[in-house]
Amino acid sequence: MTLSAVVAMTANNRPKYLHRVLQTWEAANDLHKLPFIFQVEPVMPMVMDMCKAFPGTNVVNINPYVYGALGNPWHALNTGFEYGADFVILAEDDSVVSPDVLDYFYWASTHFQGRQETLAVCSFNHFSNGRSNEVFRRKWFASVVWGTWRNRWEQLMREDWGWDYGGDGPWDTRFVRMMPERNMNCLFPCVSRSQHIGEHGTHMDASMFHKLQADSLHVSPRITSFKEVHPDG
Repeated sequence: MTLSAVVAMTANNRPKYLHRVLQTWEAANDLHKLPFIFQVEPVMPMVMDMCKAFPGTNVVNINPYVYGALGNPWHALNTGFEYGADFVILAEDDSVVSPDVLDYFYWASTHFQGRQETLAVCSFNHFSNGRSNEVFRRKWFASVVWGTWRNRWEQLMREDWGWDYGGDGPWDTRFVRMMPERNMNCLFPCVSRSQHIGEHGTHMDASMFHKLQADSLHVSPRITSFKEVHPDG
């Protein structure tokens, strides 16, 4: 990548999901070019061992206590930027990715770095709305595998994180509210580059699972160059 970038993954206590997810990351194009960081909750030795064994792993941070579903993403992102990255991709232990997911993040992070109105690059699109090589921006945020730049992290996210469900709400809700207030947006692929597989989790149960999955996940061909479109006119 032109920008220095890392992948930072949160992991907890679901080794079956993690195994599937890591298989898709191993198949990601050019993964070997990026540092891979794990932020791991201290609850399951099997998960810790899987993270340590992942090819190309640079850092495995075992949390001193359980940071939780709202805290662990902050620590993963912060670790990525402390590592020296200009752009951090936040991955999850229950979200599989397309083989060209890093091609998408590479293109997006370089082309939109200077577009300060773009808060983050999201890889998940619930409903496909264009071709596989097309991207679009909207005043919305999807937390299933996403990335942001150092200046957005330091200026807008790090010190105004949502650590609980009270007050102004959790961090992803804050991002959604922030965008219309500041006239900002996020970038999305017209065909999703990630898919949530965690049927059971902190924010998911079987009754919600299928309704909240992407309707399509791009697999092939590999796409390295994208173009922005305006599907809503």
